[in-house]
Amino acid sequence: MFNRASLGITALANGTILAVGFVTGMLLARNLEPSARGQVALIVALTGVLTQLSDYSAIQTVSSAIRSGVRPSAAIRRVVAASSPLLAAVCAASVLAGILLGVSDSGLVFMIAAAAAIPSLIGGVFSGALLGMGRLRLWNATRILSPLLWLATLSVLLLINTTTATSVGVGFVLCAIAVMCASAAMAAWAMRHTGHAGSAGEGFARKALPVHLGELGWALIVRQDVLLLGVLSTDASVGIYAVAMSLAAPMWSLLSVFGVLAQPALTGVDAETQQRQIGAAFRTLALAGIPASVGLLLVMPALLPAYAGEEYADAVLPAQVLVVAQIPLAYAYLCIGASRAVAGHWMSASIVAFGVLLNVALIVIFVPDRGALGAALASLIAYLVVGVMAFAFLWWVLRGRARLVRMQPEAGPAS
Repeated sequence: MFNRASLGITALANGTILAVGFVTGMLLARNLEPSARGQVALIVALTGVLTQLSDYSAIQTVSSAIRSGVRPSAAIRRVVAASSPLLAAVCAASVLAGILLGVSDSGLVFMIAAAAAIPSLIGGVFSGALLGMGRLRLWNATRILSPLLWLATLSVLLLINTTTATSVGVGFVLCAIAVMCASAAMAAWAMRHTGHAGSAGEGFARKALPVHLGELGWALIVRQDVLLLGVLSTDASVGIYAVAMSLAAPMWSLLSVFGVLAQPALTGVDAETQQRQIGAAFRTLALAGIPASVGLLLVMPALLPAYAGEEYADAVLPAQVLVVAQIPLAYAYLCIGASRAVAGHWMSASIVAFGVLLNVALIVIFVPDRGALGAALASLIAYLVVGVMAFAFLWWVLRGRARLVRMQPEAGPAS
């Protein structure tokens, strides 16, 4: 799975998602004022957090379980059973927060996010099953479908001249429901035609918990800057930061493919193959990431006003900082995914947890005085630290395994 074909297919899907997301972000920026744009960004970010709080990191856990020999149907049932109580709890908390805030923009953000989290979680479970069964084309199809439907929904709202934060949020929920149904249909078809046998997944929850905690940490690292910015600053600052993030997204779309595929691809293969594939992924990530980052940095001062309008000129510098930040973030994601497959999950989850706490502390320090730029700087520093820690842990594990291999006596001829 971790080869040129799989990377190429997923990179092509990422490019499509990027192109569609670019158009969607431009439409949102040009048709919503900064405060409304900030509310939409909060809905999307909060939906992601609610989903990953409760989904047992479905894409990673389900796909890795299937690759390890668990039947797809068993993996799906177990992750749905494990995540349902958590989903009910976090959605109830979000609805309660919306009720307490009353009929206001902030209250609606919490209620809409709770409604979107349910289909997002279920769709993610079926998507993880497709990845685990090796159905990369179908898995990427579910990923592409979501932004395409989101763009189509936004286009319809523009045509009927109904582009408030609430109407866009309701459209976001409808898109999540449609993607869930499509993912379920694709997974059902794949299970009928794959003929995948396997175990019933005993001990699934125990193995999935550290993966879930680690993926939850990633969700917080990449989304908590928007959420905390909404608490510590204004909706306009969130809107500026959302535009900056949308222009830094090309880097993440290009580079995250390595981290997404790392754990399922490296699970169940021998140590020599793991080391070879990890080294190739590191080199390819550098060759793809550094030139793209430099190019995007150079064109950002001209690109951003053309993309979002002159009223978002303050987003140029945060966008440039976030572009740079995507490289250490991508390396950290790759190292964490590889570490899970090579050495287990708890240490990887601990590194991510430290990154979450560091990012929170830096955002609290930087945002009150620097606004959107402070959030971008906090993210850059946190990503660098987590990247260094994740690389050091992976390097230590691989060197330890290499020493063990060298210490093993070679088998001599039979006497």
